[in-house]
Amino acid sequence: MNGKDAAQDLFEPLFERLFQLNDKGYKRSAFRLAEEIRRRAREEKNIIPYLYANFHSMNCAQALFDHRTGRDRAVETIALLESEEKAREIQPDLPIDEYEGVIHWLTACAYDNLAKHHAICEGYGREELQGLIQEGYDVCRRTGKLQCLTCFREYAVNVYEAAGDLDLAMHFARSVYRELPLVEENDRRSVGALQYSRHLTMLGRLEEAREMAEAAVGLAKYYHTPLEQRVFAQCQLGEILTLLGRRQELEERCAVVGEPVDWTLLPPREENPELWLRRDLFEATELACAGRLADALEILRRWDEWLMSREVWSEWFEVRLRRVALTMLAKDAASAESLARPLRQEARRRKAWLYLTRLAAMERGDVPLSPVAFLKPPESGPLSRAASGESQAESPQAAGEAQAVSVEDVVRRSGHHGEDVVDGKSQPEPSADTAKTALGKQLDEWLERLLQEGLEPDDVAQVFEKMLAVDPASVEDPDDGARLIYLAGQLSEMLDRQLEVWDWARRLLTRFPENGDVLNLVATAALAAWSAVHEAGEEESSESSPREAGRNVSLPNLEQIGAWFRKSLDLSPEYPRHYTRAAQFFRMTGDIGMAEWCLARSFTLNRNNPQAVLGLAQIYSDADREQDALAVLDLCLRDGKCEDAEVAWEAGLVAFRLGRYPEALTYLNQSEQWGWNSPWLYFYRAWTHLNLKQVEDAQKDIDRFMATRDAPGLAGHVLYAWVAQLLELPDQVRDHIKAVLQMRIQDINDLSETGIEKNLQQLYEVARQALPPEDEVLIGLQDRLFQAGIVPDHVFEADRRNRPKVSDLNYYVCVCRQPLEETWSKHPACWPHQASWPAYFAFWGVLARNSEEAEHYVLQAQSRCYPDLSAELVSTTVEEGGFFDHPGVVWQGARRYDEDLEAIYSLGLDANETDESMDLDEDFDDDFDEDDEGFDPNIPPEDR
Repeated sequence: MNGKDAAQDLFEPLFERLFQLNDKGYKRSAFRLAEEIRRRAREEKNIIPYLYANFHSMNCAQALFDHRTGRDRAVETIALLESEEKAREIQPDLPIDEYEGVIHWLTACAYDNLAKHHAICEGYGREELQGLIQEGYDVCRRTGKLQCLTCFREYAVNVYEAAGDLDLAMHFARSVYRELPLVEENDRRSVGALQYSRHLTMLGRLEEAREMAEAAVGLAKYYHTPLEQRVFAQCQLGEILTLLGRRQELEERCAVVGEPVDWTLLPPREENPELWLRRDLFEATELACAGRLADALEILRRWDEWLMSREVWSEWFEVRLRRVALTMLAKDAASAESLARPLRQEARRRKAWLYLTRLAAMERGDVPLSPVAFLKPPESGPLSRAASGESQAESPQAAGEAQAVSVEDVVRRSGHHGEDVVDGKSQPEPSADTAKTALGKQLDEWLERLLQEGLEPDDVAQVFEKMLAVDPASVEDPDDGARLIYLAGQLSEMLDRQLEVWDWARRLLTRFPENGDVLNLVATAALAAWSAVHEAGEEESSESSPREAGRNVSLPNLEQIGAWFRKSLDLSPEYPRHYTRAAQFFRMTGDIGMAEWCLARSFTLNRNNPQAVLGLAQIYSDADREQDALAVLDLCLRDGKCEDAEVAWEAGLVAFRLGRYPEALTYLNQSEQWGWNSPWLYFYRAWTHLNLKQVEDAQKDIDRFMATRDAPGLAGHVLYAWVAQLLELPDQVRDHIKAVLQMRIQDINDLSETGIEKNLQQLYEVARQALPPEDEVLIGLQDRLFQAGIVPDHVFEADRRNRPKVSDLNYYVCVCRQPLEETWSKHPACWPHQASWPAYFAFWGVLARNSEEAEHYVLQAQSRCYPDLSAELVSTTVEEGGFFDHPGVVWQGARRYDEDLEAIYSLGLDANETDESMDLDEDFDDDFDEDDEGFDPNIPPEDR
């Protein structure tokens, strides 16, 4: 018996037992067994069972709320998966193929566990947790385990929920519920339905919540641990039915969907604390609704103390909030306040705003007291206003107002929203009447003067100098100081005098070091000065510039500026624009997770917040999260009632990229209505109309687009050809294609490379619909796509379908070297960055029975790309095997050329030994431009 067989005989029965314990919900026993397997695997120097044992250990630790062990196992697992050297410390003769398979399967799970264990002990509201969402997405894509993207969307639900943004939390929950699984064992729809049901319950939409809970019960059987998921879902459904006064329906409703209620299947309490916590919360709701408040409170007290002693903050907030609610219901105001005080303290410290807003809703009387601490009054059931006989007029707060949450109310009533520009509506966040402060009247006069028409630069400079002539030591009110920094900071950018503002602001900071407004604006002034100095570099004129006056002022480093921003958010957590300013800093320094958290918080506090939503949407789009980008833009337009042309324009572009053309049309129309002035509006809208077969409307926009141009160009010919195809005018289609074929790609200067690619591919789709397959013009256009390296995958799929399906196909990635003639730089398919290339390396994906067949298909396809010289295959790598499909080329990938690649392939190395960061099958952004420097805003967006 060899070593591998011996290891299998040792560990296979142990893992089989572990799976059985997991299926029964015996998490503590499963955890102990996983730890034993881990110990034995290390003794046996066997890395594969060691990694799997780690996975089960950290998974079970979630149900045990053992966040310390869970984090330790997750961190170790990530280290072992990302360092072959560390893995060899456990098993020197590392089985590389198995090890790489585990990397693919387990890496995303390890990051998911790390995030969840971190959240258990810190709560989901902390800013560092936002970055873990994007990190998780990146890991899923890096390892190719795309089914785990759903896990991180579940995590995003909890993060946004804790942040108090139920709209976005519900968006993520809906996406999990509606997501059909890529693999059967990763069906998480029941979790999404359960999360969504919880949100609907908090919002008082109990009938909708009941429907979603029933869906969660029905889908529980498809979850990887169906017993546990069924109990969670049945408890949720039972709780809702209890709130509706229909508890007796639970058993029947569960039986109807094939999941009968059987509480005897629950494991012992010590085996699964997470499961019993949910069961006890349901029981406490039952008891409270039955009038047995003392018994319900006793259940909550036990859990409250148990969770707090173990620092399980993620669950403690909910338990403590419900305990406060029942204590208030018992009319024990003193005890309720005693319980609420630490809840407020920890929620603020851990930025768990949802619990603060629900607590405030109860304390204000906006919602009826209940076992679940509603955020909005229930619309049905015994606790609804209709059932209690309370009219809308008699309620403490109108239903429409009840949607607002406490911190948002504070902010909105203070009018702290808008853009950071110098105008009468854009001011820092004062806490007092500015007219009554010592400098309030003077600041108002300066502002009024700055808003006068026809103001000369000298006049602006004069006001600026008067502002900075105020001695910081004489400022008595921090609101005055904050306003002065803000206004002077705006002027400094126009006058190039940022250093002087920073010099003034730093002296003010010594007077008000603990004021959030002052600190946030001091950090902003410091960042502006730091950026101005570093942007100028060594190119400053020898002539004295206005900011030379502050040349000797020392600048803080970025670490200090970041610390000021973070502290300002802790001191003043309720001001949206504080977060927006901080986000600019974190984005600049590359901390995208923190920037996302700041923008999301700013947007939560103020839905009518263009600056925040545009930044947030950009982060999502950059991370290939277009659905999320559209969700926040739509929330701003719809819920925020924001009539901002740029927000509507961006929403139109994102909807367009997603292929949601009816929505794109609505947004583009809104952007025009609100003043968006770009010729590309007409182009995108014409394209949208044509997708919707609205030819007449498209022609109107095409005419407007062409009125801004000297010649049709590629974009114009594509639109004209598309119209001709829909009108069944094939000769006109040919004419426009011929005109395009006369163009050199290098000469197309009004579209980015992505735009050129998408336009040429759309023209090919038009040609396919309008012309017969043997048409010379159609064939010529297809040749151009081959030559340019932008053939759509479906072209290869159609070609492969001409061959019969065969079994045991391998999937290869092949690289061929294509030599080029000196005339290549003038070739119509040569891209601008390729003009100096003497050759290029082309990457292809192919299904074939063997490497010889793969080589045949690739060289045959490559010959259409450059028929003048023969290509040479330099690398063939088997990626996967065992396919039953049509053989042939699957995709045409990127082209590269540099001296390193020449050296690599001249040595005969394969693709695995090239740069792993190289994306061989590039998925270009589905837009007509990129964020290229120097782009003219009058040619395709996005130019931000």
